[in-house]
Amino acid sequence: MVTTLRADYITNTINWVVLYDKPEEHQENFLEFCKEFINKSEFPNIEIEIQEFKTGGLIFNKEITKMLAISFKKSQFKYLGIYFRAQQFGKAIYFSMFETVDQNLWFMDKARTRAEIKAAIRGKCKNLAQWEEYNTLSILGVLTFWKAMEEFDPNLEKNLKVYLY
Repeated sequence: MVTTLRADYITNTINWVVLYDKPEEHQENFLEFCKEFINKSEFPNIEIEIQEFKTGGLIFNKEITKMLAISFKKSQFKYLGIYFRAQQFGKAIYFSMFETVDQNLWFMDKARTRAEIKAAIRGKCKNLAQWEEYNTLSILGVLTFWKAMEEFDPNLEKNLKVYLY
């Protein structure tokens, strides 16, 4: 079954591009690397699954793509999750990590920036443990992404210097 990933629920992204002589194998390997890394964390209350997602319109501009999805088994937030994707464009692989949450909820209606979204989510948390659980999942996603880039970008250190210049 194909699940829909709504672009309007994306609250944060990290992207990185790497050029390869033979890029074909890196898409699947990236998803498996991220899955294994997160499994090793033994993070409780999460589901980790590689599956197909539909993005785009109902009729036009839709796409089916394979991604790794991480979500809570139980959460007070609808559509809270972390997604990893690797997309090939010629010899380039575009690596991505997305964070999502349902932004149609009443507390999100005025949030526009990343800081405003985080403040709205923090305001929805009923205790410190819920806020820490949300933040830990978010940070685990970021940590996983950059560990994967250490593995998949042989020139990461050099590229970071150029990119961050």
